[in-house]
Amino acid sequence: MKIMFAAPYIYDARYKEFSKTSSGFGYMVRDIMKEVSRENEVFLLTHQISGGYYDGYTAVRHRITDILKNIRIRDLCEGLIHMLFTQAPCSTRLRYLYYFLNKGYMIYCLREISPDLIHIHGLTYQTKPFIEACEEMKTNYVVTLHGLNGLNHSVRLPDAEKKYEFKELERLLDDNRVVTVVSTGIKRKIFKDYKIPVNNIKIVLNGTGFEPDYSEMKRKKRLFTLLCIGSLSIRKNQLQLLRAFCLLTREEQESIQIYFAGADSDHINMEEAIRAAGCAGHVRYCGFVPREKLRNFWEVADMNVVVSKEEGFGLSMIEGFTLGIPTLTFGDLDAVEDLYHPDVMELIQERTDESVADGIRRAMSRKWRPDVIRKWGKQFSMEAVASNYEKVYQETLSGKD
Repeated sequence: MKIMFAAPYIYDARYKEFSKTSSGFGYMVRDIMKEVSRENEVFLLTHQISGGYYDGYTAVRHRITDILKNIRIRDLCEGLIHMLFTQAPCSTRLRYLYYFLNKGYMIYCLREISPDLIHIHGLTYQTKPFIEACEEMKTNYVVTLHGLNGLNHSVRLPDAEKKYEFKELERLLDDNRVVTVVSTGIKRKIFKDYKIPVNNIKIVLNGTGFEPDYSEMKRKKRLFTLLCIGSLSIRKNQLQLLRAFCLLTREEQESIQIYFAGADSDHINMEEAIRAAGCAGHVRYCGFVPREKLRNFWEVADMNVVVSKEEGFGLSMIEGFTLGIPTLTFGDLDAVEDLYHPDVMELIQERTDESVADGIRRAMSRKWRPDVIRKWGKQFSMEAVASNYEKVYQETLSGKD
């Protein structure tokens, strides 16, 4: 099959044009695309300025001149309406104009490449032009939701864009378009909170292409090490883990080391928070750590910690599983139902600082079996993810729901 991936962006530190925006979303789209490209001809179209052949896939040439040569009056008008009448910061409204000016070039690309199917990631104003271009060209497409922006109060998007997610999702399902989500929890929230029938929504779990080298894993006697990976943000909620650490007894604190790894996307100022809490000796903020260098942290980690307020999947959980490292997390996160096994997770049932502190104590007292955890993690391979998406593609092209 000839598949085109359409996403706001991807992240790949090896290439300058794809290294400016780092997130689990950007990593995951790249990993899915890379795996799908093993058996299919794959093209990539994003809002990033790029072009060329990269690691098994072809990024469609996307230059400012390409956009300008293909601007259409109706797209300019639509972009101006969103720019002028959406209540949002000026920089956001200018981006809206940019997204809609892209549509003419997207249609040009669809006409030139003639893909069998477009795999669109996300449902925001960034992907709205992708969907409209597909419908104008009568090109088959699949939409994957990696989370729900409209139901997440900690996601900083204008209200108009959050409402768009609900309205567009409702329209897609009414039109029998194919929509996939990355966890059972997301599907349940769509039914419960959006009040939308979900019979046509398919679940395709995320996976990991993380390739552990067990010979390098260091398991010397040391402090019990907690690793918390992800951009510092209100949604990721890392400050609650810091507060919970402060509730532990002095003796408990002396036996623990915490590493926070991730760019400070919400200006949390974790270093100052750590100093103010007086625990700089046992808690360290490491800033953004490229994926290839995270191995240095995994090698010394005893426990992965995810304390997010919302988490569509939780990539660090399955990456930890592949290394035999368990996860401490909240039981109400969307992905827990799909990832949970009592031998690989310690669940926190209440969202209080005291409950997180108690969860740390329970995690430290358990005897974890890395071999059992690694065995559980094998089911979340990228090969399985690509195979499941290819089934969705085939069903879409054959007209099956």
